[in-house]
Amino acid sequence: HAPPPRAALALSHAFNLRPLGVVVRALLPCSLRWPSRAAMATRSSPSPLAALVLRALSFLAAAVAAGAILQRRGGVGAISAGAVGGGRQNEASAGVPGAQQTQRRPELLLTFDMPAETPHASRAGTRNATCYASWHPTMFMRGGWNEWGNAADGRMTLVDDFTWGAQISITGYQKAKFAPYAGWAKAYGAHADRELLYNLPDYDPRHNGFNIKPYMSGSEASRRWMVNHSRWSDEQALASGADFAQELWVSTSCTAAAPFCPIPDNPDWTCVGFDRPEQNMAWCRAKGVDGCTEYAANDKTPEMASCGPCSCCRRKVTPDLGGTKKTCCVLFNDLTLNYTVTSDLARCSGLVPQENGSPADQAAQKDLTPECRPVPPVEVTNPEVRRTLDWSAARLAEAEAAFSLTGFVRMPSPVDWHAEVAYGVMVDRFANGDIKNDQVNIPEFQRQELESGQPHSLAKWRHGGDLLGLRGRLTYLRDLGVTIVSISPVFLNGRGEYHGSCTSDPTAVDPGFGDAELLRDLAHDAHALGLRVVLEVQINQACGRGLRYESDPAIDSVLRCVTSQDDSYWNESRGEELPNAHRATLAWGTDVPEQLQHQSFFARCGPRSLYRPNGHAFEELDSESEPRTLQAGKLWTEESGDAFAFNTIDVGFQQVYTNLIKYWVAYADVDGLRVSSADQVTSDFTAYFASHLRDYARHLGKDAFLVVGDLDLQSDTFAAQHLGFMNTPDLPKRARQTIWEVCDLANGSAQVPGFLASYPLVETYHMRDIAAGVALSGPADFYTNQQWSEAVATARDAYTATRADLQASWNAFE
Repeated sequence: HAPPPRAALALSHAFNLRPLGVVVRALLPCSLRWPSRAAMATRSSPSPLAALVLRALSFLAAAVAAGAILQRRGGVGAISAGAVGGGRQNEASAGVPGAQQTQRRPELLLTFDMPAETPHASRAGTRNATCYASWHPTMFMRGGWNEWGNAADGRMTLVDDFTWGAQISITGYQKAKFAPYAGWAKAYGAHADRELLYNLPDYDPRHNGFNIKPYMSGSEASRRWMVNHSRWSDEQALASGADFAQELWVSTSCTAAAPFCPIPDNPDWTCVGFDRPEQNMAWCRAKGVDGCTEYAANDKTPEMASCGPCSCCRRKVTPDLGGTKKTCCVLFNDLTLNYTVTSDLARCSGLVPQENGSPADQAAQKDLTPECRPVPPVEVTNPEVRRTLDWSAARLAEAEAAFSLTGFVRMPSPVDWHAEVAYGVMVDRFANGDIKNDQVNIPEFQRQELESGQPHSLAKWRHGGDLLGLRGRLTYLRDLGVTIVSISPVFLNGRGEYHGSCTSDPTAVDPGFGDAELLRDLAHDAHALGLRVVLEVQINQACGRGLRYESDPAIDSVLRCVTSQDDSYWNESRGEELPNAHRATLAWGTDVPEQLQHQSFFARCGPRSLYRPNGHAFEELDSESEPRTLQAGKLWTEESGDAFAFNTIDVGFQQVYTNLIKYWVAYADVDGLRVSSADQVTSDFTAYFASHLRDYARHLGKDAFLVVGDLDLQSDTFAAQHLGFMNTPDLPKRARQTIWEVCDLANGSAQVPGFLASYPLVETYHMRDIAAGVALSGPADFYTNQQWSEAVATARDAYTATRADLQASWNAFE
């Protein structure tokens, strides 16, 4: 690491040297180099001559380093930055609207202040750490061993130019990512492997010799190719800065290799048909494990029931991810994105191993608030949607004026929601205050059963409860000690269902429950008694009589539509035009209001029963091995015939629907919202909807407007994307850019971009089981049942990870 002779600048290709720009920097004594930002606050300015020399050399260093051919250095083999599609050019425009055509100017940090006493290993002795250059000012490695940065932040240390090091103590295989900032605004991971569709074309004379099967692309496939061709060792790999990059693997073998066999989508036994002469039962019994497939004779045990009547069965091998605990050294080059995982701890000499909950890492735990960037809001350009948006804004102004005419005083928010006691009211089943509307907007089956005198579906009937009945029982609720009255959905439901969950028209109150003025008077009376009113709203779909597809979607088009929509959600910029090629056309029927009759407002991919990724029915998808595929089905397909999923990544829909819900805050002075089926909308919608509602309510004097969502934090892999700071390891590109857009709105201790808390679905399920007598030990099961305790702990962990407000979650009484 001694400075090379000046002649080396002209002969750099003949030597095993660092990037040319860094060579230029290395010729200067450390005392003359540009100080870091932190050091500039405490150092005097350089002399005019030194400043002139430094400025000239810094520009030369940045320019040369940006285009330098990097030589192989030590164990961190420098690879072309564009390999596998994840180099600097990807990061230049990642996540910034309008930046796709521009290249980010390299910002080499020519110094980096590290504690002088920190030892660093090198090939030629120890060098002052203050002199190391890096692309990023900080780097973190997060994975399962440090709970993705929640138990310990995973901070790495500069051990050489552009090279960050960390010792990690892990057991078995672990997934991980590198991240240059606190939070997940940027991360480096791996491209998923996938089989290429084509060989080289026949007209290419090389196609006869290009016979590597299967034809694979992706980080792990490329790594294996390099290892098999003796270009890399098993310790070396290349990361990607692409937005769709997934987690990379590390293991107790201290290599960069992923498990030899991938985790199977479906681990069940399936039938084997003998289609070759050598295949018979003897062959089946002797075959055993062949690569990543296991063959066996059907022993008719429950484990092989999925094989059916077949005599010979096979299944994908599930890799063993376990192992003994071992400490590995990880080195990551943040200029070229290549990394090394090695058992040679001397290369990370002096670094403290990262272990789950180690005091050193806990002390270094930093704020996980997502990075804010100044991003202008996306404008709606479709003229028809623009007119609807203008209408919704004018309607909102009318609501504010109407409330002013009442003379009512708006109810402020509490300082926080921790001491509140919530009572959930199913309006139809609570109290009947007006018998005149008992048969208004009832389901057709109820009307027929009333006429025939055969109440076969009595449990699904409307029973007459309404807002007037609830208004008359407010003092009863206050005397119970209740402070929040949570009201089930009361907006117009074309099906006439008692629970109101599938809204047809969010601009009107269902006449079977009352009207808008009655809702406003109820809220006013509740406020006079010291009670706050929370409305439950359902925003993932619309229902209505006559709402249908003009022609039924084909099974192939459903999968293509879902795949296209999901790709836009995860990988495209906010406001980018959405694909329309495989989406069907809706006929509107009679219940959906004219203002929502925009084809772009609905997903229109087709019924869930026709969604069959990889030939599997939706019900067969596994939440652990196929979480993205499962989530895509929830977001973009319809569960029932007349309930159609909203296209919640559409910016016009987000703005219009948010205004429609703001109306009820302005008109009725409600104090909060409970969003049902909240994990069946996209997380960018959540960030926009929750942030804008809280900001609007704040202007009305409600500084801590409550927005909670029904999130299945136990089994839905992506539910935490909607919670708190929304700082989950994987966040769709549209969601991340929406968070940047609403950063100025999401401020203050309770003003996070996501839901403040989740309705405690897991706890409620357990309470219902206890009430129904399912719990073996009665009420004690709520605290002693290990399965339940683990489920609750999983949900609570999501609060810790996203810094949501657990104390704002509700105790549920039904």
